[in-house]
Amino acid sequence: MTPAAAIAKPEVLPFGERVAEWAGPLVVKEVRAGLKSWAFAVAFGLLLSVGFVVVLTSALVTSAGSEPRGPAAFMGTTAAFAVYGQLLVPFIAFRAMVREREDETWVLLVLTGLGTDGIVRGKLLAALVQVGLGAAAMAPFMLLSYLLSGIGLTNVLLGVGWHVCLAFLLTSAALGLGAQSESRLERTVGHFVVLAGSLLLGGLSMALTGALAFNGERLLRDGESIGLLLGLPVAMLLLGWCVLPAAAASLALDSEARTQPARARIGWTFLFLVVGTMVSALVLNANRDVVCAIAVLNALLLLVVGFFAVSERPGFPKAAADDGFARPGTLRSVLVTFGLLALSAIAFGAVAAEANAAHTALTIASPAFVMLYLSLGLLLGRFTPLKRLGTRTGARLGFFIATALGIVVPTVLAAIANKRPDKGPGWVFNPFFGMVRFIDRSHLEAEALLLGGVAAVAAVTVLGVLQAEDGVRTHEH
Repeated sequence: MTPAAAIAKPEVLPFGERVAEWAGPLVVKEVRAGLKSWAFAVAFGLLLSVGFVVVLTSALVTSAGSEPRGPAAFMGTTAAFAVYGQLLVPFIAFRAMVREREDETWVLLVLTGLGTDGIVRGKLLAALVQVGLGAAAMAPFMLLSYLLSGIGLTNVLLGVGWHVCLAFLLTSAALGLGAQSESRLERTVGHFVVLAGSLLLGGLSMALTGALAFNGERLLRDGESIGLLLGLPVAMLLLGWCVLPAAAASLALDSEARTQPARARIGWTFLFLVVGTMVSALVLNANRDVVCAIAVLNALLLLVVGFFAVSERPGFPKAAADDGFARPGTLRSVLVTFGLLALSAIAFGAVAAEANAAHTALTIASPAFVMLYLSLGLLLGRFTPLKRLGTRTGARLGFFIATALGIVVPTVLAAIANKRPDKGPGWVFNPFFGMVRFIDRSHLEAEALLLGGVAAVAAVTVLGVLQAEDGVRTHEH
């Protein structure tokens, strides 16, 4: 080889080939299998039929001299797309990932060099192709609803964007759940979780669509409503983006250290959400009740993250012994989760307190509940007979048992004391009735601080246990 050839620059591939190489061969396989499936043919045909019937019926009713039917037509077409893109496609994506788990073909894909990132990316892009086809098919019908009068074009575009972003989030979440489901029981429960989550969030999105369709002009005159309509889709995209490395990490082999990308992405995303909320409250003078609502939503999202963090495998593979904090293992993932919960309580609590908001306690209590019961669940999974099921399953079952006991015990004590569940002994530790009281009542900062202190003690105890466990694993390696 000549010196000139040795220093020659590598050939730059055309843009199309680079995109195809990034997407991976799995995308072509999954797209072809999906488009040839009977379920896709039936769903896509019904989607087109419903859109055509809804718009045609609305046009005929409008021509007969009645009031404009644009809002009703928009509701009908978006409902059809919601069933397709927010229920069927996520469920199909979940089943595609579960099949890889059941047949253990994902191991072969990893060993062929495709990697866990390639598997997750291929599954997601294949599902998004189906979502894109459905959106492209329904977009003309949605735009025709604007021509039927009664709804603005801006409302139509906001509604379409909202539904597409939610479809992306639900599809990513379904893929992540499928990747996390290792046992048959987890996969069976996962089917119901995907369906329930799709129905719940799909119903909420349709409620917002109705507000856009029938009260859109009033909503667009409200600055906070505009911020919500524009901010929540961005949050959906960010959260869906966070799920992907977590799903790839759950598919990683024992010799791979794949947890750090998920931790970093989750950390930066939640930091962005917290900072964005604080700026909107302090600089743009948004309503402090919005801050309280976002604090609760942020705690719920961190609850989902923490549920998988506390059930991560302890320790780390030998190959990752020198990776520092980037190593996989329960300790480092729990540290990230608890750190974000503490940051949420401090940031949102400070904003609410600065404005003398009546529900400042809520911004402290919501992350404190999450931290407390995640800690109790992990302790039950480590120091009770649940440990025989394994650290992963034991921690998950421990969380559900701790939550159930946290609801039942204070409620029974309140019944014995002949008091309401949200006023009886121990109500402040009740994750259900306690949250109800924090939402319904104002100026409970002392109770929230008590709850936060107990949660902090439980968190420190858990971190000490995990540190000792991690030290033993380090010494063994």
